[in-house]
Amino acid sequence: MRPEPDELKAAAEAEETARLRAQIAAQMPGLAAWTAAHHGVTYDMPARPLAGSDSCLF
Repeated sequence: MRPEPDELKAAAEAEETARLRAQIAAQMPGLAAWTAAHHGVTYDMPARPLAGSDSCLF
């Protein structure tokens, strides 16, 4: 039995969202932390900021 097109689309969107969250966490940890604190969104935060990246956007 093949998955329905809506299920495939939802899975693809969830995968893209996860990829974008990981990219935001890696490149903009300040934004990721602020969003997580204010909206309850969780990100895969790196253990420490990448070299050359700001830890805070403000």
